[in-house]
Amino acid sequence: MKLSKQKFKSVLKNLATVVISTIVSLIVILILLEVYLRIFEPPAETPGYTITHPTRRYQLKPDFTGKTYDAVLQVNSHGLRDFERPINLDSNNLRVTVFGDSFTFGIGVNHEETFTKILEKNLQNQHRQNVQVFNFGIPSYNTVQEELYLKEVYDQYLPDVVIFMFYAGNDTNLLEPVNSMSGINSYALIRASKDIMRRLYAYNWLARRYYSMIYMLKYGGEGKNDLEARINHDSNLFSDDFEGWQETQRSFKRIVEFCKAKKVKLGFAIIANHTKLGRSYDEDPMKSIVEKIYHALSEADVKFIIRADEAYREFTNQEHKLWVKPKDTHFSKMANKKLGDFLYPWVESIIQDPSDQ
Repeated sequence: MKLSKQKFKSVLKNLATVVISTIVSLIVILILLEVYLRIFEPPAETPGYTITHPTRRYQLKPDFTGKTYDAVLQVNSHGLRDFERPINLDSNNLRVTVFGDSFTFGIGVNHEETFTKILEKNLQNQHRQNVQVFNFGIPSYNTVQEELYLKEVYDQYLPDVVIFMFYAGNDTNLLEPVNSMSGINSYALIRASKDIMRRLYAYNWLARRYYSMIYMLKYGGEGKNDLEARINHDSNLFSDDFEGWQETQRSFKRIVEFCKAKKVKLGFAIIANHTKLGRSYDEDPMKSIVEKIYHALSEADVKFIIRADEAYREFTNQEHKLWVKPKDTHFSKMANKKLGDFLYPWVESIIQDPSDQ
């Protein structure tokens, strides 16, 4: 049965009304969500501190100033969370680059309170030559992104020592998030559009929850309590058939090959658990995962590996003292100090090692 011309126009008009009403409603909801988040639920970092990157997904925005909780968030002109200072390439100086995620970046603490700055001060007190420790931490970065970052900036910094802070909770995540469009960031228009969106609280809030939901549905763990669920979740991330773990192991080998070719000393520090520590390493609930990471790094021929959780063993049953906020387990000022002091002799041993990586 054919529709009359008048009826067809009426259907189109009704359809257009529904579509326009839906779009307007969504815009209003997003505006209300944006207002609510800005007033009642601000994020850990001021939105807009990252910009889209064609291969690493995103990077810190050079010359950005904002907040991470109550702490100052300052990104220098090189795109690092660091003071504005020249890169001293004199052969008599010592340069250490530290790659990692939000724990290296320093959520909730001032720049001078991060463990990279504590490490720099300790090394400077030991060496007559000028020491620069560069913080290449970017929230939610995984090992593959950090590998790409190292190769991208190597010629600019010419580091003597490269340190990777490997966090078990997300460092085997896929470079391309589940259900994302591969390679889309290679288009300048897409990057520009995303950079506008990144300034919105609502966009960041929705994006975090969407990707967290997707990962929990696909790789999440179940358990009788939070600890059991966390262990099951992390065990899934290190399953032999998980693509992210497979790619991470390949990345380990590529990083070693790169550092050997450049004659740069390399170390990996493993962070796996500061939410429910065991009284000893043998009693730690994350021991099996740490062992698996350690074994994979050894197989890749990484010479210097340290279990960074040992910096906090004394806080068993008092783990909340290590957290920046009661519900945010990022390292507090005190925890950063502990970690910087703990890593110092290990990094010093790497520096003093007579062999190349």
